[in-house]
Amino acid sequence: KQQSTKNNQLQWWPAQGAITFTNYSMRYRPELPLVLEDLNIEIKAGERIGILGRTGSGKSSIVSSVFFF
Repeated sequence: KQQSTKNNQLQWWPAQGAITFTNYSMRYRPELPLVLEDLNIEIKAGERIGILGRTGSGKSSIVSSVFFF
């Protein structure tokens, strides 16, 4: 069972660190077009985010980029 703190954040949720992308672009192979281009985002410690978009808009590519580095 998960326990909440006073500010309703789960105890296991990261309280430090951040993820920042500045002008980030990626492609899956050198000969393919960019799937992400000039992405700028900052996710601060303790924040929870959702990634929404249409099919093919880059949602999975953004998540893959987080785990790539």
